[in-house]
Amino acid sequence: MTFIRNAWYAAARIDEVSEVPLARTYLGLPVVLFRNFDGEIGALLDACPHRGVPLSLGEVRDGLIRCHYHAMMFDVGGVCRFNPHVKGPPDRLRGRSFPTVERHDFVWIWMGDEALADPTQIVDYSLFGPQSDYTMATAICVSRPTTGWSSTT
Repeated sequence: MTFIRNAWYAAARIDEVSEVPLARTYLGLPVVLFRNFDGEIGALLDACPHRGVPLSLGEVRDGLIRCHYHAMMFDVGGVCRFNPHVKGPPDRLRGRSFPTVERHDFVWIWMGDEALADPTQIVDYSLFGPQSDYTMATAICVSRPTTGWSSTT
């Protein structure tokens, strides 16, 4: 399936993203969302770059997402900041990260070329922010034939 990748997508409501990893799929890719201690949002490919285990199965510790398999820990940019199995700097190992922006009560994610991610292009949904007074309504329209229709069919 072909997707438009160079665009902003509403990834989650702001209150859904916390220090508990949140697994989602966007444009066919598994992504894990989480917050660090400073409140920054990380959006990483939901696969540890070491062995491919979903990072969403882990936990957030000390502001880093920790892989459940080998305990490697990654920051919101996908850089490994702790690897219990090596003595040198662990930052050679990096996972794929995606730009995010908090706006209009949503977390927005950019799945395409990071150099093209311009937050001014996010559609203005401020009408639906927490301070607005609105009612959302939906309607279902059903068309039925004028003959031969039965509620039991």
